[in-house]
Amino acid sequence: GGSDSGSSDEDEHVLRKLRKEVDSEIHKLKGVMVEKKGVLPRPLPPAESSSDTPGDSGSEGGERSPERNSRGRITRERLAFERDMREEVERHEKELLEVAAVRDGLQSEVERLGGELAAALADRLRAEDEAEALRGEVE
Repeated sequence: GGSDSGSSDEDEHVLRKLRKEVDSEIHKLKGVMVEKKGVLPRPLPPAESSSDTPGDSGSEGGERSPERNSRGRITRERLAFERDMREEVERHEKELLEVAAVRDGLQSEVERLGGELAAALADRLRAEDEAEALRGEVE
């Protein structure tokens, strides 16, 4: 029958619409994550806060980097900053994994719905064929 091609186009349309909805949901989720966390790393702590580092008299002049004290050791502020950055990166990676899991769940849901849709259409076509056969018997 000619109705077959029409219904498969309809299926494709429905599946395409579902995929578009899933993609926009994922896009929204990513947007929410960016808004919540902010993607930009925090700035380095200011250099003058390292004055409490032991052995730092400040007599060397202002040329040394804010990450190191007069003995060339990395300051506690720098170490704390690096630790915070590592934690931030780990948090982002964990959230990305969660988003991926949500995406995979949505993907399998789309596939499940697609299967149900195909089964429902097959049932409908079978019912139409049976109805047509019955009509033929009546006439």
